[in-house]
Amino acid sequence: MSFQSIDSLDHKLDPRAKTGWWKYRLIDTDWEETDIVYGYGNGIWIALAVINTYSMLGLPVVPNLITALQWHSDTTGHSISTLIGWIKSNNHKFAQYEEELNKYILLI
Repeated sequence: MSFQSIDSLDHKLDPRAKTGWWKYRLIDTDWEETDIVYGYGNGIWIALAVINTYSMLGLPVVPNLITALQWHSDTTGHSISTLIGWIKSNNHKFAQYEEELNKYILLI
């Protein structure tokens, strides 16, 4: 099982409060999951969706988060390091995966 892609099905942003929500469909090799996450910024909501979905299902978070960041980088042209910077400063759930993620990033 591994991350393939993610689609925003709907979203609403409040720029003044720097918050919003996204309804998304995450596509894995063996399944799809639709849910809602709250966050702000493109890379941030994607990271939240991956972290929430894979942890909720008891599946490995970090390898799928790396794959999602690579996918997002390829899709948008933002570097993985730029995406990680945005996520670190705006996603409190990221901290528990950061050390393991950094080990994998060195291998890329």
